[in-house]
Amino acid sequence: MPQHTEKTIRYLEERKSETKFFPYIGRIVGHPCLLRGTIEEIVSDAKRTQKLCADGINLLAYRYDGNIQELIESVQSSIGILLVIAGNIDSYERIIEMKRLGVWGYTVGGAIMESRFLPGKNETEQIKAVLREMG
Repeated sequence: MPQHTEKTIRYLEERKSETKFFPYIGRIVGHPCLLRGTIEEIVSDAKRTQKLCADGINLLAYRYDGNIQELIESVQSSIGILLVIAGNIDSYERIIEMKRLGVWGYTVGGAIMESRFLPGKNETEQIKAVLREMG
């Protein structure tokens, strides 16, 4: 677990901040960020993060080089805080998968700017299409 997670949670608590904090878990390397480690190590990190009273967790599931579905399900079943899947939600199929898995949230960013949902269309049209798919 990154040392800044504990420091950030302590900082927010000391100031009685209402800011919600969803740190990344696992071993994050490189740029764009990649998630490394075993599923067991990542789950262990998720549990430690929950014990620190984080509001939720950011999981770079689609930047993991192992079994993504097993990773998401393992982390999700091991924690009682919110789970956000961050990074590489870049297709309707992945949005459908997020809905099926019942994760609290997920990020869709670069795929909109790169027109991956509606090739040749502007950002507004991309966002509307994603929102329709989300239901």
